[in-house]
Amino acid sequence: MKEIDSLIGELPYITKVALGEVNLDIDQQLTLAGHGFGATTAIITASKDSRIKKLITFDPYLMPLLDEIKSGDIKVSVPHCSVNSEIFQH
Repeated sequence: MKEIDSLIGELPYITKVALGEVNLDIDQQLTLAGHGFGATTAIITASKDSRIKKLITFDPYLMPLLDEIKSGDIKVSVPHCSVNSEIFQH
C-alpha cells in the first residue's frame, strides 16, 4: 500500500510535467484497479484512502481478508465493480 500511496502522491507531477500538461481531476476521479493479489491490495487501499473515488477489481483473492471484512475493518464505501472468472468462484 505504501507504493500506491507514493504513486498517487506523484500523479500531479506525472500529469503536469512528464505528460505535458495533461489535465486530470485526480481529486474527484481517481479510480484504482487490480487483479488477483493486486485487486486485494486495491480493496484494502480503497477502504482506507479517501482519495480513491472508484474501484475496479478482477478476481480479487479475498480469503486473507474474510475476518477483516466480516468485522467491518475493511469496508469499501466507493462505487466498486468486481469481475470474477468462474474458476475463482469455487
